[in-house]
Amino acid sequence: MLKWLILGLVVYLGALAYVYLTQERQIFNASSIQTPLDFPCYPCETLRLEVASDVVLEGLHRPFKEAPVLLYFGGNADDATRILLHLNPALAVEVVAFNYRGYGKSGGQPSQEALFADALKIYDTFAKGRNVIVMGRSLGTGVATYLAANRAVQKLVLITPYDSIRALAKASYPYFPIDWLIKHPFESTHYMSYVTAPVFVVEVEKDTVTPHKHTLALIEKISHLALHVTLDQTTHGEVLHAFEKESIMKKVLTF
Repeated sequence: MLKWLILGLVVYLGALAYVYLTQERQIFNASSIQTPLDFPCYPCETLRLEVASDVVLEGLHRPFKEAPVLLYFGGNADDATRILLHLNPALAVEVVAFNYRGYGKSGGQPSQEALFADALKIYDTFAKGRNVIVMGRSLGTGVATYLAANRAVQKLVLITPYDSIRALAKASYPYFPIDWLIKHPFESTHYMSYVTAPVFVVEVEKDTVTPHKHTLALIEKISHLALHVTLDQTTHGEVLHAFEKESIMKKVLTF
């Protein structure tokens, strides 16, 4: 009996170690980006931003005169610059999209602390004093919410958002001490309490990555919900195609 208890304890501790040591790979899944990073975009220009010593982020900028500037933050397996493939070129919006550290051609290693700090620097460099729309998808909704809580923005757009990575991890590993293990909690519900801008929420029906209850927990913290759309006939991974088809960005701009 004691032998089985010891074996069970060893297996459990091994599972804890696995979750702790692999969480960066699970949260920041840059290795899953399989599509080519280069694609036609006109008129676009490549951006480079030094965010730390020897750490440079690379992104794309689509100019549009006398228009709001959209700052976009992608999902955990996204090339963020490809948001430009899902925005109608005729939309009156300037776009700035950088890849996270370790994603695409950006240097460095991703972490919650790094993504939050980089988002502030991107805003201060390209959007300060402007009419700013912040948009995030999946993992990026946590970054976008943090930015909207700490800088003046006019609109916040969240695509397949969650309440926190901590809460998602607890749901996936209910018998693990997640509060002790998690290094990148992305507590969107906390930061949402400080967001005063109108918020636009887009979720997909039967989302298996960010289930509805986690989106609902975030919505309950929103003081000004401008739009809440649930898209059917799509998935978490394909949501940007439906986002484009439903012309949701046009609704955001005309709000």
